[in-house]
Amino acid sequence: MASGNALRRRFDMLSFASFGVIACIALVSLIFQKHNFLTAAVVGIGWAGVAHGLAWGLAEIFAPGWVIQWRQRLISGDRGLHETVGRYFSEKLNATGDEPWKAASARRRLRLLGTFLTGFSLTVAAALIWIPEPLDRLYSALFHLAG
Repeated sequence: MASGNALRRRFDMLSFASFGVIACIALVSLIFQKHNFLTAAVVGIGWAGVAHGLAWGLAEIFAPGWVIQWRQRLISGDRGLHETVGRYFSEKLNATGDEPWKAASARRRLRLLGTFLTGFSLTVAAALIWIPEPLDRLYSALFHLAG
């Protein structure tokens, strides 16, 4: 039980750290491009979300068995919300039983989920490429009216 919880804690910390690093890199990049700080912060956080969405989406498409095993290890021995949510999605993906990563239907459903997640992440990325200029104008107008 402790090993599953330790693995989940390490995973959570690594996810949070990588999200923060990606967001900071995007924020600095956008500031160097002369965008408003608020625009850079919002868009930077968006880019971090896109990176995580693409990573999971592509993993679900190309290695669904590994993703199922990984998620099973993360929720094994856990009691509480993680277990409840994990079991719910395992049932919806048909990833239940002794070796759910071997079930063709579970891998197929996870590939479909990965396809949607990748498509959504790419759509958000396209919006993030377009949105900095309109956000700069919006924030400038709002702060001009407030001042």
